[in-house]
Amino acid sequence: MNGFTWWQYDFKADKFSELSINEEKSRLENVLSSLPEGVYTTLRTMNKSHAFQLANHFQRMMESIQFSGRTFPYSIEELRKPIKHILNTLQGNSHRVRIQIPFIGLSICNIVIDELFPYPQEAYDKGVFVKTNHLVRQNPKAKLSDFISNSQGEKNLLRENKLEESLIVNKYDSILEGLSSNFFAVKGGKLWTANQDILEGITRKLLLEEANLLGIEIIYKAIHYSEIRKIQEAFITSTSRGVMPIVKIDSIEIQNGVPGEMTKKLSDAYNRRFMNEFEEI
Repeated sequence: MNGFTWWQYDFKADKFSELSINEEKSRLENVLSSLPEGVYTTLRTMNKSHAFQLANHFQRMMESIQFSGRTFPYSIEELRKPIKHILNTLQGNSHRVRIQIPFIGLSICNIVIDELFPYPQEAYDKGVFVKTNHLVRQNPKAKLSDFISNSQGEKNLLRENKLEESLIVNKYDSILEGLSSNFFAVKGGKLWTANQDILEGITRKLLLEEANLLGIEIIYKAIHYSEIRKIQEAFITSTSRGVMPIVKIDSIEIQNGVPGEMTKKLSDAYNRRFMNEFEEI
């Protein structure tokens, strides 16, 4: 068993079929890194019938195509039918659905699905360790699949060193975002997050809305690497993780090495909203 399934949907013919997975592509990351240049997004589904913020994910794919200077000649809504059909052939109730549309022709969509298991509660109770890198996202406003292959070396390091994420630090030593997450820090009782040269995640948007409702002051500015020792809390957000506390960046421990109160408050607010954000496929 590969633990995932790979399908292709043809917009022009309105047909979808499962692809065979050979030994060379028996690992999920090998399949993802082999896909041609294009745009992608990752969905979280529940009960094989609902997806988290589905309309916004579709909209972001369309925006990514536009930011790349291309026009999509089909309706992205047509993907609902194959996604729902494929999910109903699989075991499990929670899945991660990766959708990728290659720029060549823009008529084929790759759909790669694996079962999604919840993170251990310990990750939220005790926090996680992360590292940093100096990768560059060429077009931050567009979610391009070439970044998947460009970041594969970093992902291998994360797996080897049992780290959760790798944060992108730019040439000015500002911490921008993670490979697959957005980054937040708490400094001086305020919430800090980069607002430029990042891929604005859907979970990030919801988190910022909740922070505003809680009356938390938000500073839209990246934290400089030299300021890590001055921050009181840090966390990352993504569709699969939700709000996940960080207690160490590289070798630098955040405060006393335990998740902070603002992180917990925002996590609770996000989790209360989470289930209401699933839409029927």
